[in-house]
Amino acid sequence: MTVGSRRWKEFFLKDIFVVAQRGKRLTKVNQIYGSKAYVSSTASSNGIDGFIGNSEGVRAFANCLTIANSGSVGASFYHPYEFVASDHVTHLKNDSFGPLVYLFIATQTGRLSEKYNFNREINDKRISREKVMLPIGVDGEPDHAYMEQFIRSLIDKKRSEYEARANRELRALKFVKIPPLADKTWKPFKIKEIFGADKGVYLNKKDIVEGNTPYITATASNNGISGFIGNRSLFPRNTITVEKISLAPFYQGNEYYCSHDVSVLSSPSLNKFNALFISTMIKRQGGKYSYGRQAQLGVVKRETVYLPVLLDGSPDYEYMKQYAQNLYCKKIKQYLDYLNAVEVMGHPDN
Repeated sequence: MTVGSRRWKEFFLKDIFVVAQRGKRLTKVNQIYGSKAYVSSTASSNGIDGFIGNSEGVRAFANCLTIANSGSVGASFYHPYEFVASDHVTHLKNDSFGPLVYLFIATQTGRLSEKYNFNREINDKRISREKVMLPIGVDGEPDHAYMEQFIRSLIDKKRSEYEARANRELRALKFVKIPPLADKTWKPFKIKEIFGADKGVYLNKKDIVEGNTPYITATASNNGISGFIGNRSLFPRNTITVEKISLAPFYQGNEYYCSHDVSVLSSPSLNKFNALFISTMIKRQGGKYSYGRQAQLGVVKRETVYLPVLLDGSPDYEYMKQYAQNLYCKKIKQYLDYLNAVEVMGHPDN
């Protein structure tokens, strides 16, 4: 199934969504911690900026799209759950749409980000004039059946790919019963005592070449990757990167280029799983760092990390590897059990 085989037509958002309403302002200081999603103008985590418990003076919606009016302008997401919307997003709703239609249209409304930015936000008036391209039926109206079928085919394909990969990884891993963390002896280590530590190299934007090499910068998300470039890789796989703002560590399984804002930790004892364990322990020290107190290379070297040890007092790399590997096996099994037990986006498993 291809989108190119269909006829398409422009539609005003106001003509395909019965309701279009902004959320309501709720400052950080007035937010109460809770379990309800708070959707704002972020382009990640499905637009969720946190979870709150506020029930008064807010606007709550469910089963609709949101589009960011500011911030990550144009970012669009479907929300099948109830959430509270900030004043930086507009919710778009049509009760005749199913989840798959919403997902299809979200890909189209998300393209509005190409024409807006921080200096040109999507206000209410502009939203009323905006159009999206949608596939149509013989009557010239949006073809909801086709949209559902198209998204379903993508979901089924991705699910099949995931299941195949998950099962391959499970076959390659072995769950081994080991002592719990509380039964292990732990010891503090300076990072420089157990790792070689290097610093990345500054790369001017004008010198960046398009390509497939991961570009690691001072971001605490997406495994530290801010993009992919064609500049030669600087650092080998099987290392840990640590960004300077929050001491966020990430295991790097591929060769990569690293900016000057990031430290690189290496050790012949590292592998994927003990590196993930150690990264978690390093991250626990990140609360003391910020833009005003950054973790440059010298600071990272002197930072302390607590690790389980052997009888001779050296890090127990094998234990850390097996502990992380056991968690990995458990999580993959949970995902597979979930896929086999529930209906995915309204599509029952038969």
